[in-house]
Amino acid sequence: MTRGCPNAGHLPHGGDRGHHHVRVSVIIPTHNEAQAIERVLADLPSDLTTEVIVVDSNSNDGTPEIAVRMGARVIKEPRRGYGRACLTGLAAANSPDVVVFLDGDYSDRPSELPILLAPIIEGRADITLGSRRRSAGALPWHQAFGNRLAARLIKVLYGLKISDLGPFRAARSDVLRVLALEETTYGWAVEMILKGTLAGFRVVEVPVSYHPRIGKSKIGGTLKGTVGAAWFILSLIVRYYFRRRKGEVMTDPPEWSIGCGRATYERARTDKKFAYIVALARASNALNSVHSLMLHAGETMNSRARRDRLNSYFLASGLLYEAMLLIKKMNQIFLGDEMFEKTLKTILKDPVAQRIEQDHLNPARNRATFHFLPGDFDTMIQQSTTEECIFARSDSPKEIDLDYCFADVVAAEILVGYAEDSERFYEALGKAMSDTSDLMVKFMKLADRIIGFNLHRWGFEKKEIK
Repeated sequence: MTRGCPNAGHLPHGGDRGHHHVRVSVIIPTHNEAQAIERVLADLPSDLTTEVIVVDSNSNDGTPEIAVRMGARVIKEPRRGYGRACLTGLAAANSPDVVVFLDGDYSDRPSELPILLAPIIEGRADITLGSRRRSAGALPWHQAFGNRLAARLIKVLYGLKISDLGPFRAARSDVLRVLALEETTYGWAVEMILKGTLAGFRVVEVPVSYHPRIGKSKIGGTLKGTVGAAWFILSLIVRYYFRRRKGEVMTDPPEWSIGCGRATYERARTDKKFAYIVALARASNALNSVHSLMLHAGETMNSRARRDRLNSYFLASGLLYEAMLLIKKMNQIFLGDEMFEKTLKTILKDPVAQRIEQDHLNPARNRATFHFLPGDFDTMIQQSTTEECIFARSDSPKEIDLDYCFADVVAAEILVGYAEDSERFYEALGKAMSDTSDLMVKFMKLADRIIGFNLHRWGFEKKEIK
């Protein structure tokens, strides 16, 4: 057993597949896919998926009922549009690390999900596209021609060498948030590629098989439908190109502020709640910074990224402990406050949050990550055995940039309560990191609501900074 080098260099960051802990949400848009949806859901690797969301658009053949029976979460989206269905599913996803998009007609094979996820999990890609290797009759000639033409145009105008615009694709959820996708029809799939390329994210193709769909195609089955979709996609590719040349795409949005004048400030600070709102804003800022570190540390798999990913969890654990204490103090001052009752107080009543606080936000365990007490480290060190101890590692020529991985592993052992050489260590660490990330996001969202509500109540105003 090698100690100090977790899982040969790959630290978990949420979900459950062996030692690669990644939270994966699969989104499947459907409209009358009763013939295929059961096979699609049955073939999804359960050990790779955290949740499956079927976004159904007015099916009348029993598709939603089949999906529910197969264990998927079904969301009704009555408004038409493939992109709209994908955006609806994305908005409903439960704090994933990676989001997968898959059609419900069984033309792509869900069992090939590991191929699609591998470049992202290994830190080689931000967006992966399934390049379809078609079996006979799987794609009509006119659809195949339009697809090749669009891919060629993207290569010429954007310099991205791709061969397909297939629907089977995956992307890091933080990347999707940055891209702010908005196309609701045919253009949604190509918008992801164009915006991702323009923003400098890594778009990688992987080969996947493609088979004749089960059931009737809503678009590609007719020449008229294919021509309409192709024209829309090609015009979008050209439009984005010229908008980029004019500097209209992916530019920084204008800055804005929320503030007030002297008189309003003087009134606000006399309210005893004002200091608590300031403290809450400080907690939200700290958690937001650490959460960003968590996300960015997942971009690569080098020594520094592993160090930053694990230490961002340590920081998050300690900050969340203090944030939970703040909520309990606010519970006394904000007694009877309707907005507080609807927002932060719900965390105190949430059984999941209570379990996270009990299991992972333990002050006795947090001592090892913040107070650096040798006695705590020694206790855990003596509990483990190892044939080889890797104390530090680095991919930098600078000795000051070392990753003292052994010390971090011992700290992780203290926090999760298991030694690294036990079977439960990686499972417990991945779950702890995932749970902590989820609670951070929930806290920040609720904090924003109560902060904004009170600032508005005191008379603070939002203004664009010119």
